[in-house]
Amino acid sequence: MYEDLKDATGIVAGFPIYFGAVSGQGKILLDRLYPMVGNQFQPRFPGKKVVTVFAQANPDSKLFADAMESTHNFFKLCGWEILENLLIYGDVVPGFTLSQELLEMAYEAGKRLV
Repeated sequence: MYEDLKDATGIVAGFPIYFGAVSGQGKILLDRLYPMVGNQFQPRFPGKKVVTVFAQANPDSKLFADAMESTHNFFKLCGWEILENLLIYGDVVPGFTLSQELLEMAYEAGKRLV
């Protein structure tokens, strides 16, 4: 994973939000990224571009903003630039579909990564 991250210019990181925090698997990923920050909290491989994708069942898009913010703060500590934050929310509502706006944001974010 570390060699892939070292060579990457763009990263897409997805996190489900469960009960107000990123999932256990998401937290494990973040914990494994600690080596991306070196001595005296200097980024080891700065300059990466990141698109984050969060998903939560709750229909209030602002309810778990702190979970997204803390994740973004860690990526910034790594010296990585957050290009876009995509949030899928309320996805348990019957008939849920992704909005055209979100799909376009994802497409544009992908173009910015390359």
